[in-house]
Amino acid sequence: GMFRVKDPTGAKCTVELLAGTVKPQESVSPGRPPNVGDVDGAGASAKFSLPMWPAVGPNDVVYFLDSNVQKVKALSNDAAHTVKTVAKVPDAVYHALVVVQGKVYALANNSRSEAFILEVDPATGTTREVIKGRADVFEGSGSINPSGLTTDGKGLIMWHSGVLLYVTVDGTVTRLAGTGDYFGFKGAYDPLIPHKASELQLVASRRHATAGTSTFLAWQPGAVFVGNSVKNAYVEKVLCE
Repeated sequence: GMFRVKDPTGAKCTVELLAGTVKPQESVSPGRPPNVGDVDGAGASAKFSLPMWPAVGPNDVVYFLDSNVQKVKALSNDAAHTVKTVAKVPDAVYHALVVVQGKVYALANNSRSEAFILEVDPATGTTREVIKGRADVFEGSGSINPSGLTTDGKGLIMWHSGVLLYVTVDGTVTRLAGTGDYFGFKGAYDPLIPHKASELQLVASRRHATAGTSTFLAWQPGAVFVGNSVKNAYVEKVLCE
């Protein structure tokens, strides 16, 4: 199901079911989710297989990936909470969705060890590959491990294999930070003190996420926040000038 949480850290925190199953589900394991169905329409009758990665767009429409059926769907901010399929997307492991200037962007990797960013136009339902390839396409070497996506409102910021990248919607890639070390801190590196962007070790063990995501990104003007899952989860603030 899709829920809206209001005032999550306050005394008046409330949770509202917007769309999806109204029956309790015994299992919510991401590895073996219950396949409730694939039905568009009013939220009260809509059914999902496994909704993930909600991203808010214009007019407070919430876009999300219904992952087991590989579809991007839209949840409208109308009285009925109407659900509509926007586009069918390629079979892959998806790590995040963001909305940039009315279009939806998804970060994923496929079975051929390629990472890609996919653009979905909700107005037409068309899709376009912004960029696709192995590590060398994404300013790196060795294996490609995409995980985490955010936006500054103009372009895309992603993580892979210990580097933080800026990707324009035209597919131009620029490295923002990171040494490429990601399975563990190397040398006498102290993660608790400031480092130059080129010396930053953004460690996130992708072995913990072979079927999902281990890095989560958030943007605020002038900074990217990087949350990584390893043996001890941590958050770093990367200042951007």
